Amino acid sequence: MGQDETALAQELILGKRRRGRKESSFGNYNDTTRNTISQIEKKIDLLEKAGVKDKKTTKEIKRLKNMISAYESRLLKRAISEDLRAQVETRNKQIATIMSILKQELNSSDLTRVTRRIIRETPKMTGVTGGQNTL
Repeated sequence: MGQDETALAQELILGKRRRGRKESSFGNYNDTTRNTISQIEKKIDLLEKAGVKDKKTTKEIKRLKNMISAYESRLLKRAISEDLRAQVETRNKQIATIMSILKQELNSSDLTRVTRRIIRETPKMTGVTGGQNTL
């Protein structure tokens, strides 16, 4: 089955295609962004080496430098986001391990009491879950 056939089959099974930006791994995004930045830097070097100092060239160099700044800003934001996602994933694994150990070590009434206390004394999560603890 080719790519077109696969896409058509997915569309028939799942309905319309997903909208929005195409998701990619951070490694691919990082490589693509760094390549784009280096291409823009090459354009700036070519314009500066041409030696033309007119208003149009100066404006173009400024625009290209602004593009580099925007790409770097988005890359940094994505890196921070990926780091936070990894931290949350690690924390979730730690909590799951703790709960698993508690289930093994405590009888059901003690486990219920401890779980309720944890829910009561931990800060409420806000955002996607709507303020609900998920223990």
